[in-house]
Amino acid sequence: MKIVNKFIKYLSKHDELFMLSVSIVIGILAGCGNIFFRYLIGLFQKLFYGSSDEKILFVLTQKPVYKILLIPAIWGLIVGLITILFTTAKGHGVPDVVKAVILNKEISPVVALIKSVLSAITIGS
Repeated sequence: MKIVNKFIKYLSKHDELFMLSVSIVIGILAGCGNIFFRYLIGLFQKLFYGSSDEKILFVLTQKPVYKILLIPAIWGLIVGLITILFTTAKGHGVPDVVKAVILNKEISPVVALIKSVLSAITIGS
C-alpha cells in the first residue's frame, strides 16, 4: 500500500505521466468491454440460431424462412418493450454519454449494462 501511495504522489507531480497512465487504464477497460460485448452478441446469436459463427449468412441459409423472419421481429418487439419499461435505458448511446459528460451527470452502471445487453440481443437476433 505504501508503494501505491508513493506512485500516486509521483504521478500527481508529473501531469504527462498521469495522463498516460489514465489513458492506458481506460484503453484496457474499453478493450475488456469490447470483448465482453462481442461475447454477448455471440451468446445471443447461438441462442437464437444455434451458431455463434461470424459467417452467419451460411448458417441462415440452412434455417427455414419463418425463423429468419420471426426471430428478429419477436426479439425486436421484446427489446422495444423493455426499453419502454426502463425509461432510463432510452437514448442513442454515444450522444447520451457526450451529453452526460457536458452536463456533469452520472451514467448509472445498471443503465449501461441494460443498454449493452439490449444492443447485444438486437445485433445477435
